[in-house]
Amino acid sequence: MKPTQRENLEFVLREAALAAGSMIRERAFNCGTIAWKKKDDPVTVLDQEGERIIKEVISRYYSANFVGEEDGREDHGGELTFLIDPIDGTKSFIKRDFNSAVSIGVEDCGQLVGGVVYDFMRGIMYLGCYGSAEIIYEGVRVPFQEQRQLSKIHLSVDGRGGLFSHLGDDDTFSVSKRNGSLALAMAQLAAGNYEGLIQIPENGKGNVWDVAAGYLIL
Repeated sequence: MKPTQRENLEFVLREAALAAGSMIRERAFNCGTIAWKKKDDPVTVLDQEGERIIKEVISRYYSANFVGEEDGREDHGGELTFLIDPIDGTKSFIKRDFNSAVSIGVEDCGQLVGGVVYDFMRGIMYLGCYGSAEIIYEGVRVPFQEQRQLSKIHLSVDGRGGLFSHLGDDDTFSVSKRNGSLALAMAQLAAGNYEGLIQIPENGKGNVWDVAAGYLIL
């Protein structure tokens, strides 16, 4: 039976995320020289190599356009445009907190239709495509579940500023301090790990490649 368009796209997103994520994980403790694109915006050779691998895998199957954090926009006249952040949460990655993920969103003629967020250090993949979403862990596909019933509202809160401490003092909430990948936090919210996510606005953050995949899954 011929694979559907959704199955084809799921396969390509999964293959691209696994290829880049496996390389990054293998070299996570030897990422080489860290450069700075601008203040508070680090980049490693693994960011650059990861984006190259993702585009190479996708190009085997599609004549696609790309919008990547490292290489910018590439228009090849395709109907599909892939929005790539090879390591979302680079600062967390280089600090070895590893709240980091490969994040790939995809637009079909301008409409967001697919996304993958791969927590490569923990081997957890969040995959969404054409209205479906699932978690893949050690090759096992797990459907998204309804939120657990908790005695307190569990929030994932940006650790900057005083909001985390303020909410932590309120008996209504159970709070977890969030840093690193915003796409990963959005996928975890969709999966029911939290009941809410609060991100403090920050200049230079929240670009399309940062949030496309997480937004699609959420």
